[in-house]
Amino acid sequence: MFGAHFCSIKGFRYCIAVSLILFLFLSVGISPPVSASSGDDHVLIVGADEYFPPYEYVDYNGRPAGFNIDIMNAVAEEMSLNISIRPGPWQEVKSDVESGKIDLMSGMFYSEKRDVYVNFSKPYILVSHAIYVREDSDIRGGLKT
Repeated sequence: MFGAHFCSIKGFRYCIAVSLILFLFLSVGISPPVSASSGDDHVLIVGADEYFPPYEYVDYNGRPAGFNIDIMNAVAEEMSLNISIRPGPWQEVKSDVESGKIDLMSGMFYSEKRDVYVNFSKPYILVSHAIYVREDSDIRGGLKT
């Protein structure tokens, strides 16, 4: 989408954020609204999990915070988008995106079931989970490394 020159000038994090939101708008099939500074009052409602640190959470001051929130805010600023981030309990936010009460979510793991009602962007981070135990533990797993 953007050449290496663009990314090196603006920084890696900036490049990822801009690429992500552009891909999101293209994959969802909507075009970004005209910037709020040009007179358009349209606000994109962004749902977020209120407790999924370090990606999304409500900080001690009651404000949305976290990695996904930082990306959404950076992209909104770069594209002059008017957004409102509304954190809530995961099931509530998920239900709101399914019913169309909110425009998008700041983070959701892909599944075929979810793919029926949401358009996913390409992932901007890959997360894997593992359990580590001491060698002398009675707990055994199926993988040897």
